[in-house]
Amino acid sequence: MAVYDPQSTNCAAGPCTRQQFPGNVVPANRISPISSYFQSFLPNPSNGNLQNNYLGVVPIGFSNNNTNNKVDVSLRDKHRLSFLFNHGKRSQATPYRGGGNLQTSLPLPYTETRLVEEVPTATQARYTYVITPTLLTQLSASFSRLWVPIINATIEGQYPLKAGFKGLPSGEADSSFPEVAFAGPNAPLQWRGTDARAFTEALNTYTVQDNVQWVRGKHALTIGFQAQRMQANEFDRPHNGTIAQFSFSNTQTAGFNPAGALLTNTGNSYASFLLGLLNTNSITEDYVLATGGRFHSYSWWLQDDFKVTPRLTLNLGLRHDIMEPYKEKNDILSFLNPDLPNPGAGGRRGALQFAGNGENSCKCRTPIGTKGKLFGPRLGIAYSLTPRTVIRAGYALMYTRRGSVGGRDGARNGTGRLGYTASPSFTSLDGGISPAYDWDDGVPRYQKAPFFDPTLNTGFTTSVAQGGSLTYGDPDTGPPRYQNWNLGLQHSLTSSLTLGASYAGSNGHHLGGGGRGFWSNQIDPKYNALGNVLRSNATPANIAAANAIVPGISLPFSNFAGTIGQLLRPFPQFSGVGDPYGNIGNSNYNSLQITVQKRRADGLTVNFNYTLSKQLDDTAGTRSAYNWVTEKTIGVNDQTHVWNTTFVYELPFGKGGHALVKAVAGGWRISGISTFRRGQPLGTIAATCNLVNAGNCYADYNRSFSGPVRINGDYGTGDILGTAPPSFIDSRAFASPAAFTYGDTPRTMAFGLRQTYAFNQDLSLRRDFRIREGWKLGIQADAFNFFNNVRFGGIGANITNANFGRVSSQTNTPRVVQFNARVEF
Repeated sequence: MAVYDPQSTNCAAGPCTRQQFPGNVVPANRISPISSYFQSFLPNPSNGNLQNNYLGVVPIGFSNNNTNNKVDVSLRDKHRLSFLFNHGKRSQATPYRGGGNLQTSLPLPYTETRLVEEVPTATQARYTYVITPTLLTQLSASFSRLWVPIINATIEGQYPLKAGFKGLPSGEADSSFPEVAFAGPNAPLQWRGTDARAFTEALNTYTVQDNVQWVRGKHALTIGFQAQRMQANEFDRPHNGTIAQFSFSNTQTAGFNPAGALLTNTGNSYASFLLGLLNTNSITEDYVLATGGRFHSYSWWLQDDFKVTPRLTLNLGLRHDIMEPYKEKNDILSFLNPDLPNPGAGGRRGALQFAGNGENSCKCRTPIGTKGKLFGPRLGIAYSLTPRTVIRAGYALMYTRRGSVGGRDGARNGTGRLGYTASPSFTSLDGGISPAYDWDDGVPRYQKAPFFDPTLNTGFTTSVAQGGSLTYGDPDTGPPRYQNWNLGLQHSLTSSLTLGASYAGSNGHHLGGGGRGFWSNQIDPKYNALGNVLRSNATPANIAAANAIVPGISLPFSNFAGTIGQLLRPFPQFSGVGDPYGNIGNSNYNSLQITVQKRRADGLTVNFNYTLSKQLDDTAGTRSAYNWVTEKTIGVNDQTHVWNTTFVYELPFGKGGHALVKAVAGGWRISGISTFRRGQPLGTIAATCNLVNAGNCYADYNRSFSGPVRINGDYGTGDILGTAPPSFIDSRAFASPAAFTYGDTPRTMAFGLRQTYAFNQDLSLRRDFRIREGWKLGIQADAFNFFNNVRFGGIGANITNANFGRVSSQTNTPRVVQFNARVEF
């Protein structure tokens, strides 16, 4: 690694050059005062030598307080009313969340943590009316609420203010410890992160449901209806409403080759940090501090359990869902309208539009229509081949919430509230050669909210150098759809022993993830052939040079001012386009499932099941969104082999003999759960990329490599906490891809690599004592992870990082033993 002085750049005499810092050490007189302050809280500050030392953190603890009440009331013989009320509270015992990294965990204020409370409440009233012996109805009304106040753990420190950072908006941005990310070779860990931000949310669900059940002859009919009102309310507490993110790259301190091309494997992001040379900075400043997302849905269903013959039963059903898309209670919503001419970009299509009926609005509450054609058939078959053998089969088509109709993506703010929120971003204009700005100079000025301007975040023009991001809400993409099917055979070997074998499969469509190149604002991969021309400004000469390689390139609008790489984006007036509802991910699952069940006999009950499965998906990935098919591979949750065994055994001691022996030794029951799971696939092997607005890359296979890829024994073997912990994957098997290429390793399981397997054994010993009539004392001892097995994880997967292939965390919990006693009366 080489670190270069960006101030020594000389381009006058030919290709740009930079002078290397002596010894790769940033001189003390060049270290940014702001950077010096922010790094001073590390146990051993770097003082310019690019070394980082971190401390471990304490795992989080929670305290719980729960209330559960249920009341049943019999009004008359045919009428019954019941009420249910549950309330609880879960609070952190320490300011740390998570167990920390075994080798390089960060202390406060650098660690990603926040203070969280969770307060769930659920109530239900249910009325049952037996109309006739064969006809009844159940009507219920319920309400559930999850109240989650989340506090920033560093908000009182006022770190940016004390560092002298100017121009940040008040709140988290100028008071909490900054979110700082590092990129490039040997990049240190990120400081804080998205899970350190504060907010408060209240998730409410109101449900009314009715089921009518009617038994007539060979038919058992169920007709039902459900209406739901869901609310996602978000509130910003005092000091919230602003966020600032900072990113440093190695490129600002990288060198050039004799031809003037950037050496992307040189430089160091921490050196760029010490100099205060930001690669990117984004700021969020809210004008509206509370929003209320609303989702309404209606469903009806019909189910007929039809006993055709004594040996054949059919289950025939149909469900119809109607899901309304996200709406904000006060129409605080904005989105990218791809067909709206943008006056700030010479009339090119693609501009900001607002919900509601105000200025520059769509005269609508949302651009997305109700999803009403969601029909889900159900089919089940059970047939007795013999008195001891049953064959079963089933199929179901089901829909669930995600995207515009709910789920995690966009549930809080839909397509966003740009216009009500200032979201400026500052990015290096020449691909990272120069900084976005020097943070010692303070944040460049930006427009404050509120504003209702269709040209908002429009940039890369002769009057606005930088553009921002907009979010597109696809009006057509439907909610996730799953098809599930199974075929199984069950045979009773004896009166207490049953053997079963079945095939179960599933596929999903419109799942989260997936990528659409146009709507992600990536350039088409064919333009990677332009190479470093992509980083050059769109002058007539450079456009002519680009046309000589890929014909058909021209200015997107008359007042465009940016690079060739920016010019080639589908929306060149914006730095990015979000596409949260464009879910085109797919999944496929197939499995063989074997079960052995021994019902209680001689005091022993055993259940054994084994699953052999394969799961494929394309729901993740960072390479080109134009070629998403390349991301289809073994899913990260695939576990080929899974064994589970549960047992309950009533110990035979003390069943006879002396009364004292019987009282002490008799009646004990031991039970356990044993689990074995094959390791999940190792994820993406990351490498150094050289791409411009065209996605990201994975590592290449090293074609000249030979020998084992897995080295140094099982994961976790050796001194993993020592000064030179072993790597369990040979980094020489991989290489960074050539410039402007994506890498050829798959998204998961390069070389068939998986993480460590999981084995766990839980045991329980229990005895019930009868105290008196109607009184019983239960004594129980539980041991979780009885054999204290350790499962290692957090395996480094970036070949440019010194931690590649190393274990960094324990992914299971150590042995826990607990004792409890319970009196029932």
